[in-house]
Amino acid sequence: MKMHLKGCLLSFLVLVLAAALAGCSSPNKKIMPAPEQENYEKLRGQVAAYIKDLPGTYTLYFKDLASEKEFGIEEDEPVPPASSIKLPVALYLYREIAAGNRNWEDRVRYEADTDYQEGAGILRYWAKNGDTYSLRTLATISIALSDNIAHNMLVRHLGEKNVMEFINKFAPRTTRPFGSASTTARDMGACVEEVLKFKRQHPELGTRLLDDLAHTIFHYGLPGKLPPDLLVAHKEGSIGGVATDVGVVLSRRPYILAVLAKDLPDEEEAFKHFSAISRIIYDYQQKLPPSPHLRGAAGAFSGISFGVGNLVAARAQPVQESLFFRRDPLPPLHHLPHKGFPFRLEPLLQPLRLVVETFIARLAVSCHRSNLLSRAKWFLRYSFSFRRFLKLALKLNE
Repeated sequence: MKMHLKGCLLSFLVLVLAAALAGCSSPNKKIMPAPEQENYEKLRGQVAAYIKDLPGTYTLYFKDLASEKEFGIEEDEPVPPASSIKLPVALYLYREIAAGNRNWEDRVRYEADTDYQEGAGILRYWAKNGDTYSLRTLATISIALSDNIAHNMLVRHLGEKNVMEFINKFAPRTTRPFGSASTTARDMGACVEEVLKFKRQHPELGTRLLDDLAHTIFHYGLPGKLPPDLLVAHKEGSIGGVATDVGVVLSRRPYILAVLAKDLPDEEEAFKHFSAISRIIYDYQQKLPPSPHLRGAAGAFSGISFGVGNLVAARAQPVQESLFFRRDPLPPLHHLPHKGFPFRLEPLLQPLRLVVETFIARLAVSCHRSNLLSRAKWFLRYSFSFRRFLKLALKLNE
């Protein structure tokens, strides 16, 4: 009996000692919960629950770039694309440039009778009938400023039939290359995926397009509630009763998201809901294992700048035409006077052109706000942006 008790006590002491040694070997080690596995039906249910009682009709397409899994909510419901249609039109132009069929320096003449359109953009304030603009200028402002006239000029120059033949290869439900036409969330998601494919095939040109998409002046929907340093390349748009936003979010688990809504009583309110939907999806993606290879998505974003400083530096490269869109180009920078100034003018002029252009464009946007308080808020925000741009431009002189 005593021998049995001694054996039990000895076994107990051995177990206690083993547990103690195990604890001493890793005193600070924490037991981490296993990463959540992909369950996109669960995520779809969360998003569907959020939009269930919202006014209007919300449609959505999502694709995880790591697993290539996807889901949708009314993703094949026809919705006007609004300004999101400018994305595939710009992509077609980039494809033409890459193929050598067109050059960035090619110029397009503004025809007021066919090209003029109210709404977003700066050309409606500056362009005169007969003015010409390079394809590079039109491509940039059609995305970064969502310029309607620039978009119309591109479609006319490229040929509506050619544009639609290209778009319908991956977006068969899209009817015309204009905001009032018809498309679907699935089609718009496919457009974003085509941009990523283009970046992998043509890194330099693809980087330029994605960089424009990541630095638009309309940055409310998909990135609205996401971390400010997170790269989101997207194109949003709105017309009467319609709001759209389509793009790619480069989080640790990158994904494509297209949200289109129609029959809306308030488009600006819809963009707030877009931000909430985007945050729901982002939070879920953050719980999943990070993508080690991104299936090409990381390569699709290599080299893309982010932040105001990079934007100014990128746009500070010499160009042949003024960013004020004058009919006559400015004189060569080396012909401008330098004496009597405490700084060098040459590296400063081009950023300052961007500063003034951006400020004017943003001020024009603020003037379209619905009430005086809202206009004042946006004016102050853009005024601070102007000061920030100016400081960064001056730093280029150091």
